[in-house]
Amino acid sequence: MDWEKLSCFESKTRIQRVQDCLDIQYPHLDGILVFSRLNIYYLTGTLAQGILWIPKSREAILFVRKGLERAKLESPLQNIISYRSYSDIIQLCHDAHNPLPEKLIGADMNALPWNLAELLQKKLTQHSFVNIESVLNYVRSRKSEFELTKIREAGKRHCLSLENILPFHLDKVLTQGKTHHFVTDFDAQLAQNYETILNPTLSEHDIAILCMNIFMEMDHGGLMRMNASGEEMFMGHVSAGDSGNFPHSSNFPMGYRGVHPALPCLGSYKAWDKHSPLLVDMPFNYQGYCTDKTQTYFYGKAKDLPDMAKKAYECCQTIQNMAQEELKPGNIPAQIWEKSVNIAKQFGFSENFMGYKNNAVPFLGHSIGLAIDEQPVIAKGFNEALEKGMVIAIEPKIGLPNFGMIGIENTFEIHETGAINLSSQNDDLIFIH
Repeated sequence: MDWEKLSCFESKTRIQRVQDCLDIQYPHLDGILVFSRLNIYYLTGTLAQGILWIPKSREAILFVRKGLERAKLESPLQNIISYRSYSDIIQLCHDAHNPLPEKLIGADMNALPWNLAELLQKKLTQHSFVNIESVLNYVRSRKSEFELTKIREAGKRHCLSLENILPFHLDKVLTQGKTHHFVTDFDAQLAQNYETILNPTLSEHDIAILCMNIFMEMDHGGLMRMNASGEEMFMGHVSAGDSGNFPHSSNFPMGYRGVHPALPCLGSYKAWDKHSPLLVDMPFNYQGYCTDKTQTYFYGKAKDLPDMAKKAYECCQTIQNMAQEELKPGNIPAQIWEKSVNIAKQFGFSENFMGYKNNAVPFLGHSIGLAIDEQPVIAKGFNEALEKGMVIAIEPKIGLPNFGMIGIENTFEIHETGAINLSSQNDDLIFIH
């Protein structure tokens, strides 16, 4: 095989941590069934379509409904078995001398839609299920050195892309007054059928495509994953001017128009006008692991930036600096959130902090790894202490009326004495002129 295989040690260590955590949090349970394909990948090294059975004290068994051969190539697990129906699981576990408990079983219940959950209950009529999502969330929140190596590399490539390569091309395109289009190069007559391709200005969509091209050349994996049910993200969002305050329904602060109501992602065909802000909120995925970053640009010189925008950016920098100092083992996420709210208030930005009007979200940041939206969250109610090895994206943003949004976002790795910024060498707003 020419791709990386998860080591037996890494897989066993992760499964053992689940078993240890289960023993502490749910001592009355003898094991758990894992249904989420992302959790299965995390624990086994393969995105199997199936079920992972983790007993409290025996070897795990991966049941695969489709793709058995690939699962055996990718995963170091010894027990990988084909199955066709949920009803097969009881007998297959028995045959493997690893039986399911008689009554209560843990399960990541949020991973199953209603129809499959009802089917599972019909097939395993003697069993009741307990949601152990917190166990898996906790175990995944503490990254191993293997995972941190991936995330650090994602951060390096992310930083280079948005702080160096993209500004170079934005300046080049604006200077030349045109964007490069593959369809136009192929056939100018054909391109006349597509008005957006012939757009003479630099639109959000143009910038998104430019950013995607850069990311793909930097070995971006081309896919962003979300844990929350119903949340989707392709490769992020680009918002110019008042698009940063445009209403939306997603659980993040930056407004966006998107290309179409059915595909509210990337950027619209709205032009990036002179003397207006541009926010590029496009995460980076390297070999499955993500960093999150928002870079703010301004079309003009520093002297052209309104005083209110300068103040808002200073506020965001102050909040990010505070968070970086506070992201250390033992500190409480909810307290960091409260401090960020107080700083925004001191700067006079209580209103429209973390989103313009109804776009506002009640958090400052979130854990990140295989998915964008992992736990813990820097928000009210998250009172368990941070730990070494957690990776947190911090994203202070402020919506300014009749201007757009100003903000920062970077990804931080928690160490014993504080946090290291993995995705930025220079937090300044970037001027393109």
